[in-house]
Amino acid sequence: MSVLIVTAAGIALFHTLIGVDHYIPFVALSKANNWVLRKTIFVVLVCGVGHVFSSVLLGLGGIALGSAVTTLVNIESWRGELAVWFLVAFGLVYMLWGIRAAYKNKPHTHLALNGSVVEHVHSEVDHIHEHDGHAHYHRTHEAHVHEHEHEHEPARENTHNHGYTDDHSHSHETIQDYDNGKKRNTFWMLVILFVLGPCEPLIPLLMYPAAESNLLLLTGVTAVFAVVTIGTMLGMTLVALKGLQLLPMKKLDRYSHVLAGLSVLLCGLAIMVFGI
Repeated sequence: MSVLIVTAAGIALFHTLIGVDHYIPFVALSKANNWVLRKTIFVVLVCGVGHVFSSVLLGLGGIALGSAVTTLVNIESWRGELAVWFLVAFGLVYMLWGIRAAYKNKPHTHLALNGSVVEHVHSEVDHIHEHDGHAHYHRTHEAHVHEHEHEHEPARENTHNHGYTDDHSHSHETIQDYDNGKKRNTFWMLVILFVLGPCEPLIPLLMYPAAESNLLLLTGVTAVFAVVTIGTMLGMTLVALKGLQLLPMKKLDRYSHVLAGLSVLLCGLAIMVFGI
């Protein structure tokens, strides 16, 4: 029993470490979307649970139906190919969206007029106008100028609010702010990706104790494999994010989504080419 448990832990650790798709997507997307630590941990845990237990359910279903190991392994292999193509497609689409966002999110010009009044020249930005309780959204591609009172405070978002005496509220935000809905979908894309992605070594590990009709061993192997896999995913993600904080990447912030999509795409291509 102890030998199989230790084997399950070792295989789970090795399988996760060499599988860059188990942590690089989390690192790239967390950095690009400025996820707080708690959200990053939550996303990794949810995806990790989906990743492991989709294979557990397949294995237990196969055991209950009396399916051969080769049949289940073939199903896992098919799931793996589907997950890789999904990973490549997701990375490519996200990278293209990032290119579009970087292009639209051009820095706007601040022209100083005097001590407290500034002039903003906005180019290719979106607008939300709120007037008499109604919100109006439109996008303009023509530069326009506003003279207004403006106080500079350190902020990470490129959002500017302008007050008018007629109670007309006028706000400007970059194209990235309006695509927050798309970025929220990133979570569900990751969940689907990891549910599709198989834990290939788990099926054979499950079949042996099942053949011995040892429920305790079956539970132990499953639990150890799951904890080590998910723990390694989380550990590698946090270590990589900590390492990125030490790098001078401030100038690349505008292209963070491009780099995130490229990283995910390269993960998929690496799996295709090298089988990792």
